Amino acid sequence: SPFSPDRNHIHHFLLDLGMNHKMITFTCLTANIIFIALAYFLRFAGTTLVFLALSATAILMVSIVYYSRTRYIPTLTRKKAPHKAVVINTPEVFTILKQPAEQDSSF
Repeated sequence: SPFSPDRNHIHHFLLDLGMNHKMITFTCLTANIIFIALAYFLRFAGTTLVFLALSATAILMVSIVYYSRTRYIPTLTRKKAPHKAVVINTPEVFTILKQPAEQDSSF
């Protein structure tokens, strides 16, 4: 379904390669510049050749990214058991000080 979320987009593949969002943006921008330059330099070669060159370049780039990534495997989380209440029968006081602090009697 086109409305269900999935991880089959190029930016997810680049995330799986360990790139951050700035690097992904730069990579997509560079790929677009390559496509524009390729189309510009082949503009007199004919529509079919330009289409084939752009398609082959796109398939090659996506294939390299797709097959070099590590697969995303969602981890299953186990439900934690509810914590049992602990009853302390004798109150204990823990301090950070090495010596007992003096009590202020002004209260």
